[in-house]
Amino acid sequence: MAVEFFQAERTAVTAFRMAVLLGANTRTYKFALAQSLLDIAATGNDLVSDEELAAKCVAALLVRGPERPQASTRNPFGPKDFLTALASEAKSASNLTTPSDHLTELGARTMLKMVLSKFHNLRGIGQVPYLFYTFESRGRFLYVRLSSEMMAIGTSKNVPMLLAENEARWGIVESSFDTEIGRGLLESGLVVADEGDLLVDPRRRIAVSNSRDALTGFQHGRYFYCAEQLAADDATPHVDHVIPFFLQARGIWKGPNLNGIWNLVVAHSRCNMRKTSAPPLASDLARLWQRNERIAWSPHPLKRAVENQCGKTADARRRYLDFVWSHLMDTYPPIKN
Repeated sequence: MAVEFFQAERTAVTAFRMAVLLGANTRTYKFALAQSLLDIAATGNDLVSDEELAAKCVAALLVRGPERPQASTRNPFGPKDFLTALASEAKSASNLTTPSDHLTELGARTMLKMVLSKFHNLRGIGQVPYLFYTFESRGRFLYVRLSSEMMAIGTSKNVPMLLAENEARWGIVESSFDTEIGRGLLESGLVVADEGDLLVDPRRRIAVSNSRDALTGFQHGRYFYCAEQLAADDATPHVDHVIPFFLQARGIWKGPNLNGIWNLVVAHSRCNMRKTSAPPLASDLARLWQRNERIAWSPHPLKRAVENQCGKTADARRRYLDFVWSHLMDTYPPIKN
C-alpha cells in the first residue's frame, strides 16, 4: 500500500503527502500540524519552541469554528479534553485567529504531544520514509527542529498545492466526524456534483471539498495525461472525466455512472482540450487504476467511494476498468459513423 505510493515517486514531498492522506484519522490534529510545519518552514526558520508550534496549531484548529468537529462526537469529550476547551472557546471567542493563553498552554501539554508522536507513523504500515522534525531539549524547554527535507518542502513551489491538499483532506475528515452524517458518509463515501468540481456529502448534498484539491495528492501533484508537475501559477487545472461524460449526458452510455470519483482526474487544460471527447487510451486506463488504488489506500470516506464504485479489492477494481474499457469500445464505433 503505502510502499507503492512512495515508490511511484520517491521524494520527501511524497512522504509528506503520505502523512496527510494515508494516516489514520481519529482526530484532525495532524492537519493543523501539517499546515503549521509548512507555514514555519516557509519563513526559513528551522527551530521553534513547542509553545510556539502549539500556538500555531491551536490557532489553525480554532479558526475552523465550533460547527466543524475535529473528532467523532458520538462519545462526549471529558471536561479536561483539549477539544472540550477548543469548542468552548470557538463558541465564545470574538476573534478566532488568536487563541487564549489557556487554550494554547493546554494544546502544548496535550494536543501537540499527541500529534508530534504520531505524525510520522501510518497505522499498521510503519513510519513514513522521511522525518520532518526532531526534538531538542534545552534545560526545561523543548524545541522542534525542522529537518532539511521539511525546510526544502516549505521553501519550494509545492507549498500552495500541499496546503490546498491538506485543507481538502481536513474538510473531508471533518464531514466524516459529523454525528449526523458520519456513519452514512463512511458507508457510502462521497459523490461528485454534476459539474464534477465538488465532492459532496450524499445525505445532505452539501459540498465537502474541491475535487481538484482532494485528488491532486493522489496523482503526486502531476497532471494526469502528460505527467508534468502541476504548475504553481496554474490556478485552473481541469478536472476531467477520463471516460468522456458526454456519453452519459447524451444517453449513449449504458455502463456505470461516469460522474464518480473513480473517473475524475486533474488534467492540464492543454491536454484536456486536445483530448476533447476522444476515448482514452488503454494506457490511460492503466494509470487511472493506479491512481484509484492510491485513493483506496487512504482512510474513509474517499476509500469507500472508490470501493463502492469499483470494487472492494484491487483485482475487482481492475476487472471493473476492464469491463468499462470493453463497453467503451462497443460504444464508440456508432458514435464515429
